[in-house]
Amino acid sequence: METHDNRVTLGRWADRIEALGLQGICGALLDVARPLAPIGAGVLWGAQPTLGLFFGHRGRDEVARWAGVLEDPETLAWLSERLLGEERDDCE
Repeated sequence: METHDNRVTLGRWADRIEALGLQGICGALLDVARPLAPIGAGVLWGAQPTLGLFFGHRGRDEVARWAGVLEDPETLAWLSERLLGEERDDCE
């Protein structure tokens, strides 16, 4: 279920990227940066309490959602494939 929720979140971002015509460059950047995603997730988890002070409960939830996305390699691969026009139809 978490992978599906992450795909919904990233699907919205992918729609925006595609509307701007930036899918090629963003897909390539994602492929290059994907190995660093777990580090980014750790940074977000560490920053979550502090960001919660400034942005409240909603901010903590948003940070947790993005950290979860970065921890999900299947979803990041799906986003990269979608942006690069290689999307597979393997819903879980």
